[in-house]
Amino acid sequence: MADPATRGVGSFKKRNSRPPVLDLRSPLVGRGAERGGLSKKILNSSARLVTLTGPPGVGKSRLAGAVFHDLTVAFDNGTFADLSRAAESLSVAPALASAVGVDAAGGAGGREASSPQAGTAGQAPEVLIERLRDHRSLIVIDHCEHVLDGVARLVGALLGSCPDVHILVLSDEPLRVYEEQLFGLAPLEVPDLTADRDLPEFERIDSVRLLLNRVNAVRPNFKITAENRADIAELCVRLDGLPLAIELAAAQLKLFTPRHLVAELGRGLEILRGGEADTVSRHRSMRDAIAWSVSRSRFSPVSSGTRRPRRSSARTGFPRFSAAWWTSTSLSRTSRATASSASACST
Repeated sequence: MADPATRGVGSFKKRNSRPPVLDLRSPLVGRGAERGGLSKKILNSSARLVTLTGPPGVGKSRLAGAVFHDLTVAFDNGTFADLSRAAESLSVAPALASAVGVDAAGGAGGREASSPQAGTAGQAPEVLIERLRDHRSLIVIDHCEHVLDGVARLVGALLGSCPDVHILVLSDEPLRVYEEQLFGLAPLEVPDLTADRDLPEFERIDSVRLLLNRVNAVRPNFKITAENRADIAELCVRLDGLPLAIELAAAQLKLFTPRHLVAELGRGLEILRGGEADTVSRHRSMRDAIAWSVSRSRFSPVSSGTRRPRRSSARTGFPRFSAAWWTSTSLSRTSRATASSASACST
């Protein structure tokens, strides 16, 4: 029985020659360079731990899912584990053991693997090491900001004992452990409001492409015209090029015109809600995505003095949280540089 603390998004074993089951219903718009660069870094023998970082809603899970799918041929087996439901750091190893398909008590798992509660947190790292020691494996760990300390300890143990294991961690902030290499994911390109591009060139901008793709899913006849192009450009800029924000805005364009939606954004984030019913709840509104990230950070936004509250733009009312994230993460990393001088190597 699978542990409710972890949700294995996908897994594969080379002997099956089958790709993992991942949500690839919507295309990955843009990200060609990032997709190739992340794959290359993961395959690098000197970069066995890569942390994909970026602000909430930037598309870390979507990019990692595509890369995981691409790399099935390069590894004997792989696991994509979502730790959003892991209650504490001590539950990380049992949760990952369940996602890999082994019993934390020591038995072989697969679909019959018992819940990590059947074993102990102390046994789970050894069980994982025993299973992975002689295999070329790829492990992706997602939504783990609230248990980063536990992830860091487990990752260190796996890397030290399993020479052919490669690990990709998805997080708003680095693990800050030895061997970690960072891969930062920035928002999509947005239009230059001062540039005068023709429509075909304008539609090739990644944020515009994503918006148009997702609008057409709910409003098939929608087109970018000379009349609405300026509003579309303003919309992408105000959304900071964040894919989650763009997708939520696209859903609203079923009811609103681009100009009306721009005006609504000037009043705050509440309009950016109503994602698909089968998405996780924190991805159904932009405010929830930000709140989840901030509340689960191991650094308190108030007490640590390193993470600053997101501020709203005086012009739009929309919080420039992607820019604030890059600033706060840099400040946090700098303030801890002495303690982690042997840690992450930035790309």
